[in-house]
Amino acid sequence: MNDKEIKYSKHAEEQIKERNIKKTMVKRTLLQPHQIIQGQKGRKIAQKIYIIEGQKFLHRVVFVEHKNFMEIITTYLTTKIIKYWRDE
Repeated sequence: MNDKEIKYSKHAEEQIKERNIKKTMVKRTLLQPHQIIQGQKGRKIAQKIYIIEGQKFLHRVVFVEHKNFMEIITTYLTTKIIKYWRDE
């Protein structure tokens, strides 16, 4: 997965800026996730837990894996870890 180029949809670019999420964090979550779950419409969601200023957050990166690149659809941080975490 990590030899593929990472591309950002227009929506993802807007959300990264609006939500003040660094692309280095997006890349880290995508390439070293704590888990990847199946999303809707053939999308996947990379999830990674971070501690930010003493609070636990789940970083979610919604992406589509193409043959030669990974397309980021959107990304966000949430404190609702239990809502999204999948026990395997």
